[in-house]
Amino acid sequence: MSSNVVLAGSRTPQAGRPVEQEGWLSMRKCLAGVVCAVLVVATLKEVVAASKEDVTRLDGKLLLMLAASNEAEMESYYTGYVQGIVDGYAAAVRLGALKLFCIKEPISGADIADVVRVWLRQNPQAHDKEARGLVLAAMTAFFPCEQARDE
Repeated sequence: MSSNVVLAGSRTPQAGRPVEQEGWLSMRKCLAGVVCAVLVVATLKEVVAASKEDVTRLDGKLLLMLAASNEAEMESYYTGYVQGIVDGYAAAVRLGALKLFCIKEPISGADIADVVRVWLRQNPQAHDKEARGLVLAAMTAFFPCEQARDE
């Protein structure tokens, strides 16, 4: 006899996990994405400080510099930052934030980083803005939602 209890309207647990445990695992994944984004930003600030630039915030100019770098470490920071912002935003949407973009098919972190890289190159007038907002602007431009905003 199974010890899993499934309440009416709840979904069936995967691989024999109790419903409560499965929900906890999903929350842990969301938190891991947010923690990753925070760590990447902290590391980026250290990298910038080490280069002796006076930067008080990560802006589009610095983000594009990281995106265009031929150094694997800088590319990793860039991709991790972008993926962290997108993952953190996805968690916020699940908690009720306005959905700005709609990715209809699975997409890799590298592809998301490429989308933002292209958008940054096409929009040099935005390079003085904060990087996190530019990541969301790029995603909104490349993956618009079909439904009207006033619904």
